[in-house]
Amino acid sequence: MCLQQTKLDAQRMDYVPGQFLIWLEDKGTLDSFVEDHSSLDNLPTGFVPKKILIPNHAIFLFQFDPAINETAFLNDLKEDKRVKIIQYNHWLENRSLIPDDSLFNQQWNFLNTNGGADIDADLAWEITTGGTTPSGNDIVIALIDDGIDPDHPDLQPNLWQNNAEIPYNGIDDDGNGYIDDYAGWNVQANFDLVQYGIHGVQVSGLLGAKGDNGEGIAGINWDVKIMPIVGISGIESEIIEAYGYALNQRQLWNDTNGAQGAFVSVTNTSWGADFGSPDDYPLWCEMFDLLGEAGIISVAATTNSNVDVDVEGDMPTSCSSPYLITVTATDENDQRNFAGYGLESIDLAAPGEDILTTDIFGQYSILTGTSFACPQVAGLAALLYSAPCEQLDVLSLSAPADAANLVRDAILAGVDPVPQLEEEVNTGGRLNAFHAVETLLDGCTACLSPVGLEVQTDNDSTALVQWVSIPGTIETVLQWREAGNADWNIVPNAETPYFLEGLAACAEYEVRLKALCDGQESQSITQGIFTTLGCCEAPDGLQLIEINEEDGILCWDAVYGASSYTYQYKLESDPTWSDPVTTGGTTVMLSGLMPCESYQFLLQAACGIDQQSPYSIIAFEVPGCEDCSEQNYCFPEFSPWFEWIESFSINGQEILTGNNDGYYQHTDVAFNLTPGGTYSFSIVPGFSDWTYPEYYMIWIDYDQDEIFDQPTELVWSNEDPTDQVITDTITLDTTALPGITRLRLIQVFGNSGTFSCTVFEEYGETEDYCIYIDDSQSPGLPCMTNVEFEASNILEESALISWNSDSLASQYAFRWRKEVDQDWNESIIEDSQLQLTGLDECTIYEVQVQTLCGANAGAFSESYLFQTACIQNAISLSAKAGKILVYPNPFEDELFFKGASETDYQLALFSVDGRLLQQWEISTGLEPESRLLGLNLKLAAGMYYLRWQSEGAAGVFPLVHH
Repeated sequence: MCLQQTKLDAQRMDYVPGQFLIWLEDKGTLDSFVEDHSSLDNLPTGFVPKKILIPNHAIFLFQFDPAINETAFLNDLKEDKRVKIIQYNHWLENRSLIPDDSLFNQQWNFLNTNGGADIDADLAWEITTGGTTPSGNDIVIALIDDGIDPDHPDLQPNLWQNNAEIPYNGIDDDGNGYIDDYAGWNVQANFDLVQYGIHGVQVSGLLGAKGDNGEGIAGINWDVKIMPIVGISGIESEIIEAYGYALNQRQLWNDTNGAQGAFVSVTNTSWGADFGSPDDYPLWCEMFDLLGEAGIISVAATTNSNVDVDVEGDMPTSCSSPYLITVTATDENDQRNFAGYGLESIDLAAPGEDILTTDIFGQYSILTGTSFACPQVAGLAALLYSAPCEQLDVLSLSAPADAANLVRDAILAGVDPVPQLEEEVNTGGRLNAFHAVETLLDGCTACLSPVGLEVQTDNDSTALVQWVSIPGTIETVLQWREAGNADWNIVPNAETPYFLEGLAACAEYEVRLKALCDGQESQSITQGIFTTLGCCEAPDGLQLIEINEEDGILCWDAVYGASSYTYQYKLESDPTWSDPVTTGGTTVMLSGLMPCESYQFLLQAACGIDQQSPYSIIAFEVPGCEDCSEQNYCFPEFSPWFEWIESFSINGQEILTGNNDGYYQHTDVAFNLTPGGTYSFSIVPGFSDWTYPEYYMIWIDYDQDEIFDQPTELVWSNEDPTDQVITDTITLDTTALPGITRLRLIQVFGNSGTFSCTVFEEYGETEDYCIYIDDSQSPGLPCMTNVEFEASNILEESALISWNSDSLASQYAFRWRKEVDQDWNESIIEDSQLQLTGLDECTIYEVQVQTLCGANAGAFSESYLFQTACIQNAISLSAKAGKILVYPNPFEDELFFKGASETDYQLALFSVDGRLLQQWEISTGLEPESRLLGLNLKLAAGMYYLRWQSEGAAGVFPLVHH
């Protein structure tokens, strides 16, 4: 008999299942917003806020049950007027290419001695070499990437430090919302773990390698401050959060007139998503406007594929923000060979092929990719802020968005025309630093109209107009009129702020400003439109603030000029509304509600005689449903992000949950179980980057008293922690009461205690499942999956995997993946072996098997790891800092520390994602001696960081564990 093998190729979605990025109009509506969308089509959504991505902005990462209809839920949320922007949370990828050219010691991209195709950096340097603005403010570039090398001799002098923060003291010293952000920020680790990047080190050399220092290379800025922000692990929410750190620092600088924060002038993004559309990434695109309004230009690299991104799409270079500059790459002959193009989407080209730049371990390399064209443009943006232009200097603080526009326009207007690029990028040219500086300085002599126009209306008859005049302005002329009028009211010699009086209620007005300078007037006019108060608008802020099974309280914001409000409500399923009720307040209580029903509430304002506003409407649900959503169990909390329960299955019925920020609740009945029944189960862990040994506990509330009793309701736990998939069985107590109850699954790192509820300092996750105990069924025997694997015939691209067969098995579900991947490849086969082909050499793979016994199925087995044959050797790392030694490196079972004499040291071992694994305190004697650092944890192979700190000094060592 011939067996037919079916191969299911794994393709990762371009977004994270069960997550949305949402920008709310008002953070104060969060609770009601979550409550209003707790169900969809009478099914619970599990909709909860996972994380606020930017302090002081209502931009959130939301989690929901991925089992619901994501498209329908997205469309439902889009209809909510409280939602400003909503989108999926997309995966991203690096934009660099692996270089294959030999090293040469000249930077042709800055000065091409063979003629042409360079950016004339040497001519621009004759005017400025960067560093500070004319008024002496340090210019900062936000490097959003994988980190930096703080010891590279060409980068160390130009690295930004937050001198308002005391490093490693666990305190937010400067009050900016970030603790210990001294050297930058890492969005996963939640402190400044920014050392030892690779891609970021390579990009940094072009932004600002120290110039004129007698060694290495020069960046386009000889002196600048590079702010490293680590936020690129391949997921969109983290890059939003990374942008948020740069935005926070610049807004703080703006708000304090430069006394706090940092003058972040530009962000560099050499990452993206091939074939992405702005329609799917609206929040990412909106971030560039948000940054630009604070004065930050964003520069982004396009794809390294020779495609028309106007047709194929690309993120973020398809975004249309006026504060975004998008870059493709050219070679030494001004030819675009490998990079994307687009007459609408791509602004300009910059040299990006065979580019000499800084590299790890203090070295230099020749690299190719749009990743290395992008920082030359971003670096030039920072360089322009150091040019001798007083107008730009003033605008940077008084009207930062206008300053950003001047810099962007100078860069785009100053390109060198290139014939090939005329129909490929919208400027038709390649970057020229000297022409950009010239263009900016030419604009500094012009008479410019006022900037920063703002109009404030506090009533229905007056308005306050404010603006900022540019240096060189002798007189400001203000004009205003009601929209539709032919004639303007003219105010010569106007001074800010200016008070407009005698305005009509609920009327639209136009206002404009022009400047008079020495012998000339501004060619442009600053203008704006505003509407006075007094319009009878629909009540805003309508929300449910309290609810029980019979009564609910709603409130709303007062409408200017409203004399009363009228409301009606009804069951969602009922076509008839209640009789109208009029009230003079902004709060109402509804009584006599029906439990577990959905209601709609309609509200209208009355203003003056016979003037009614449009309606506001809200839907809400009354508690009292027969499920697990209203049970009063204790609520456990864990530290999020590093590990979680990826999926949980009983008897082959799998529920995929993923990362839920420490807690997940499945309110619908997930499993039907029988008293006395034995069931196979499987727990699949998830990790952010590296694996960690975990403890697990399974509890079932047998007596349904909403308390997990110790030890009678602890169903299963493991004695030894593991980072592998767990498969085992549980047997229900025969005394379990029939009906709905709860199963709790706990994952915890570094704690072997048995507990069901607390506020944990440990890392991990808790998941709650609604289960039904059915005593009318006979307990069944599980289809077991206890297998032992063997890998043989292992070559660079193939391996034969076999396992012991189960006599009850009719088929096997076999799945495999690279150890670092999230998605599985799967096959359903009848034999107990499978030949894997098309593998990558020198790569660790993970396999699992599930036994299928007719209609029954066992859980997936524990993972089995094997490595394909290698062609190349691995690279070892070493590190040393003055008198501080940590060795051996790489290390296996023993690690030694040696410091200076008579010194107290605090040591801390971190994983690569910033997790604190172990701490030591060491005091040295008169003679320095090596100390063995006892390791309490079983460490997985990979990269780690050892941070040392003594009085007045600190440092970080990268370590490799075999």
